Amino acid sequence: MMRAAGIVLERCGITAHDIACIIPKSANLRIIEAMADRMDLGSDKFHTNLDKYGNTDAVAIALDEAARSGCFQIGDPILLVVVGGGLTYASAVIEW
Repeated sequence: MMRAAGIVLERCGITAHDIACIIPKSANLRIIEAMADRMDLGSDKFHTNLDKYGNTDAVAIALDEAARSGCFQIGDPILLVVVGGGLTYASAVIEW
């Protein structure tokens, strides 16, 4: 997930600190915590729902939950990042 995040942030010309909220695929909390450490960010920037749904690919559900809970505002950049089996990955920065 770090590689996917790094590529899209570089292409957008921004850093992880510019992102209001990160919505990762909720596969494993340890992966997300390691990503937060490597990006030098607090875990509060990451919205996960692993505790509610387990390992899902439902980034859209997490995005909706984050929006409803006020994790970001209109105009904020949000990083979406997913990985599948360690072999495929995707990421996007969107402006809410």
